Amino acid sequence: MLSAPVPQGVAVGALHTRWKAWALRAWNPVESGEEPPWNRTWDLRYSAAGVSVSLPWTASLHVADTRIARDGVDTLSERLFAAGLASPGRGAEIGAALSESDARRGAGGFLAAALRREFEGGSTVALTLRQRSGGWASAWDPAISEDEAYAAPEGEEDERGEFAPGAGEIRASGRMPFREEGVKRESGFARGEAWSAWNPGAGTNRRGARLALGHRAGDARLEISGTHRVSRAASGSVSVYRLAQADVEIESFPRWRTSAWRAWNGEGPLRTGIFVGAAPAWKALRLTPGFRLEANARGRFESLASVDARVHLGEWSLEASAALPCGPAPDAGAGRWRLTMTTER
Repeated sequence: MLSAPVPQGVAVGALHTRWKAWALRAWNPVESGEEPPWNRTWDLRYSAAGVSVSLPWTASLHVADTRIARDGVDTLSERLFAAGLASPGRGAEIGAALSESDARRGAGGFLAAALRREFEGGSTVALTLRQRSGGWASAWDPAISEDEAYAAPEGEEDERGEFAPGAGEIRASGRMPFREEGVKRESGFARGEAWSAWNPGAGTNRRGARLALGHRAGDARLEISGTHRVSRAASGSVSVYRLAQADVEIESFPRWRTSAWRAWNGEGPLRTGIFVGAAPAWKALRLTPGFRLEANARGRFESLASVDARVHLGEWSLEASAALPCGPAPDAGAGRWRLTMTTER
């Protein structure tokens, strides 16, 4: 088994006007950070290959093998087979994958489809669907643990097996621009999005919608947006979150910006705030000062003054940012600042 203290790999590929193919192998030491320093690190070995053909729809196939081992003995392994079909001109895509793991209860499947359409005038609509089986889970991703999210509730094992429906999501979105006759620049827009996600194994689901309306009058731009979300936790509790926000920006110098918002849940207001700032820019300098004032659910006010600056000094760039709480009793310990200098050669 090959191993090294740093990530290494080798890859080869071929490209043609109608097809392409590639293959790679990579190995990388993995440290969890929770083990004694005298223990040997785990070795991650990843091998993959793929091919795609355009006639004119693009069909693709991807296979991969992932293994984590210590002292030459495999401890976790996973095999992935995926296929896809896409039509860039029509904005349609569909993909399917099958994953088999030695550390999990068996194989799992995943299906995804996306459709995007652009109409004359610039309007667009998009629809996305993702669905995985109950057995779909990564065997080696440290961010995923084998808990109730990937298994049926205790005492309710699904008799349909590993390909019973698991977590899924459906999302629809669209945008419609408004233009005055004979003018290319938008005078406004309407944008919306709605989604629903579910996980039967964990007993959770969430759904929501977002809507935004924009209008331009001369150098001023106005946008009003709202968000509504409802989530059901594994415990059965239901939480509601709503947000309403208005933004105004003046595009002429010094580019004034103002935002006002209010968020609340099922019990009442959570926070209400306003922001006032500007973004003047010169040839070698750009400043972004601002002031934010917000009240929480208890009626306590918090204020924050901030400024960001970017200066160009020949081949060098200097970036500085600072934020400091202010008000009757500011907390100086909550302030922050950052200074960065970079160059390109």
